[in-house]
Amino acid sequence: MGTVQHRFEVDQPASAVYDAVSAPADILQKMPGVTGVTSLSPDLYRVIFGAAESPRQVDLQLTRHPELRRVEWRTVDGGWTGAVTAEPIGPARSAVGVHAESVQPDVESPPPSLIHDALQAFKRVLQSREIHVSHGMSGARPTSARHASPDARGFASEWRNVARSAFSRPAEYPFALMRTVSRQVDRLWGDIWRGTPIAKLPHMVPGLHWNPDVEVCEQDDQVRICLDVPGVDETNLQVEVDEGYLTIRGDRQDERATDPGHRRTEVHYGAFTRRIPLPDGIDPDSARAVLRNGVLEVRIALHRREPRKVPVQHAS
Repeated sequence: MGTVQHRFEVDQPASAVYDAVSAPADILQKMPGVTGVTSLSPDLYRVIFGAAESPRQVDLQLTRHPELRRVEWRTVDGGWTGAVTAEPIGPARSAVGVHAESVQPDVESPPPSLIHDALQAFKRVLQSREIHVSHGMSGARPTSARHASPDARGFASEWRNVARSAFSRPAEYPFALMRTVSRQVDRLWGDIWRGTPIAKLPHMVPGLHWNPDVEVCEQDDQVRICLDVPGVDETNLQVEVDEGYLTIRGDRQDERATDPGHRRTEVHYGAFTRRIPLPDGIDPDSARAVLRNGVLEVRIALHRREPRKVPVQHAS
């Protein structure tokens, strides 16, 4: 069984991240290898990927939990399941948690390089301004609907949709109302504080949880994993290869924590753990780890075996 657990931060309000993940057609379209995305229903998406001459398709079923800013997903064939959660850590910054796991033991896990590329693409899409629903309300307020700002039109459109749901889905109306109020308040606060020093406060607090960035390169004869750990001494790093995973633990210590005076920092300190799935055929005994210029590089030999044909004999 394969498992993917990842966490990263983006300069977007949690409400905007949740909205983007709740309607993920644009995000899925930008994933590596994806050639087409079709929305079969509000909760069902068909993803087509692979070469044009031999395309493959996967149907994704979504379950939304707006009160938790969490979107759970599963493949209709029952092979994989997972979730994406947006956690606010500031008015205009969010921590995004990504979880995926195979629920069937015979499901083949994708190569680490593909997982890494998909996570990086996902982060880039969320970080981009494309997911913004509003861009702030500056200047004088419009006096007519003809000249209303995109923000005002978007807010009004949401309220119209909520009002319609009172008649079409009366049982869901109270929850839709609360979700709309929560989203619009988050956007307003994000627009007010975006670009101000207050928006960066989460980065100025030492000791917050952090996850170093990882790069995975899979070659014919080896797998190379690089981890950005500037300021971490080799004595505070632990590398293990076990059960098809590379686990790296470390601790970046704040040696100036007791210095007198005031300090403002965007550097995260404390312990971290990264668990990276490895492809089949690795040789754990060959693993070597080198720390150079703030980058931890781990190389593991990879022995790919050709399928062995077994002759079939006639029983006498």
